[in-house]
Amino acid sequence: MDRSRTGAQLVAAASLCILVLGAPPAVGEALRLQPSSYSCPEGRVPEGARLDAYRSCTFTNLYLWQGRAYYVLSDDKAAAPALGQLGLKFEMWASDEGPEPVTEFFEVTTADALAQRLPAAAAGQAATVPLAYYHFMEEWLPGLSMTLCEQFGHCSYADRSRLQLIDVQQRPRSCNSRELYPAFFREAAGCLSAKPLLHINGSSLRGQLARVEEAWMGLGPRCRGIPAGCYVPGSGRLPPTPQLTASLRLILAQCLGARLDAPAPLRPVQVLVIDRPYTSNRQRRYPPDRVAVRLAYMEGLSVRQQAQLWSGATVVLHMHGAALGNYFFLPSRAVVVQLAPSYRLNPSRYSRLLERDLAGVSDIRVVDWSNSDPTRLHLNTEAITADTRPGPRSYLADRERYAELATSFECSESLRPSLYRACRSLQTQVNLVLDLEVAANLTDAAIAQAFRQQQQAVPAWLAALRAGAGGAAADGRIPPAAAAAAEQERRRIDAVAAGLPLLERLRGAGPLLTLALGVAVGAAATLVVVSAVWRIA
Repeated sequence: MDRSRTGAQLVAAASLCILVLGAPPAVGEALRLQPSSYSCPEGRVPEGARLDAYRSCTFTNLYLWQGRAYYVLSDDKAAAPALGQLGLKFEMWASDEGPEPVTEFFEVTTADALAQRLPAAAAGQAATVPLAYYHFMEEWLPGLSMTLCEQFGHCSYADRSRLQLIDVQQRPRSCNSRELYPAFFREAAGCLSAKPLLHINGSSLRGQLARVEEAWMGLGPRCRGIPAGCYVPGSGRLPPTPQLTASLRLILAQCLGARLDAPAPLRPVQVLVIDRPYTSNRQRRYPPDRVAVRLAYMEGLSVRQQAQLWSGATVVLHMHGAALGNYFFLPSRAVVVQLAPSYRLNPSRYSRLLERDLAGVSDIRVVDWSNSDPTRLHLNTEAITADTRPGPRSYLADRERYAELATSFECSESLRPSLYRACRSLQTQVNLVLDLEVAANLTDAAIAQAFRQQQQAVPAWLAALRAGAGGAAADGRIPPAAAAAAEQERRRIDAVAAGLPLLERLRGAGPLLTLALGVAVGAAATLVVVSAVWRIA
């Protein structure tokens, strides 16, 4: 980009619908409003995409004021552009915005009409800020990065100094318009732009007239993960390419100080277990000179700290959730064990797509395991009682309905939509009591896979360990003797817990190991692993 311009670019990624500025905007300029223009080069539309959806355009001389972007006509007789027909989209999930989302914040006017509206003031209020990644790191950030790289040539970490991201999100995410972004949101956006993230309706811009000489607007057709159409031929949307994925990983590596170019370490093997801050007793399973096992807590960690943890791991054991967004930080040919409290979560739906998109880039492998025994599930009442949202509170007010959820863990489709959504939200707050032998057998198999990933023989000590653990199967199945011991231990713990309040039972009675269902900050639930034969160090 020409550094002599004071330009900006408007792009968007899901809850980040983004204007990007190359230098501070011109403010006021004695109201000498310059006419706006735009172009949407067909050369920017990759083969397989469509001109009418997920298209990026370049605008010149846009004016930002009072939370809106104004396109100024050259005179009263000039034809207004059909902005709603350009195919501009700002949400990774198409269902989250209307058919013409650009009209929600974008307006065509004349210089005289805009001048008559000036000046005005702005305000900012407090709002609840989300703490978990949710789908941001896995789907939204990659979508934004791919648009910037493929459509506008912003493919390197050095380009960040040229950009200013301006969020144009108009939907109910009130924390966005008040610029109350989660820490991980700002930190990740900072990898693409060196300037602070702003909102078009935030206090920094709302009270002044700002001229943007050049703006990039609209998400490109590339997307990844589970938004509709990403991998469907003929949908008009396109999956990532290895080159675009590699570009994102390189930017993140340089931004977050993570080594993503080296293969997963094998001597010693580095096993990372994502845990929650509960007490537990542990004994060592692996020889310390062969395998280093680290339990880590993601709560309160920055994106940089999480990236550095994950980038040094050979094997990661975690529960299904926001941890998926950290797969981009894994070293080459690492192996992940993803656990799910229920097969209904369909964890492989996410992991297979991540394997696909990272193929030829980091070539990770994911082992998925889902619980099929509902008797091992318990609601996380501690988190549920702390939920102050109206929907869940209304659902909990019906004691009979709540009791049914606590025993069946099912949400009846006969519920009215608002209660069904509340029930599904409560479904994510579940504890899983899992025999630790299953988790360890899966970890053993993952370590063996890590050696095979690098064309190295499985070491004799690991083969002997697996053979001596009661003949446990590589897929995590427990032999009869170990299963009987685990069941006996579970019953003993249940007997102890029977006399305790429910919250105390969920905190753990006896030798329990607790793992998180959702990694990153603000995990959604807990995995409680009953230690029957041995415990992970």
